[in-house]
Amino acid sequence: MIGVVTVQWFVAAGLPAFVVGYLQPPSDWAVILLGAATGYCFWTGYRAWKRGWKARAVLRLAIPTGIFVASTCVVGLTVILLPRES
Repeated sequence: MIGVVTVQWFVAAGLPAFVVGYLQPPSDWAVILLGAATGYCFWTGYRAWKRGWKARAVLRLAIPTGIFVASTCVVGLTVILLPRES
């Protein structure tokens, strides 16, 4: 299960760069697979929170959200400070 959570963390870190266009997006089947793994982690994190398993919920909800926010800030600063040449 740690592999699925790790995939979720990498998706959270890479998603802003894919949206902006700094990274080449993966193929369609890989996007579906990564989306399913991320959705599964968020769902199990929500269920863990409801059951009182705070540590598991933090691993699956709070950390990926923090990674996503940090990555969005880094990509945003990169776009502002280092614009790509056309």
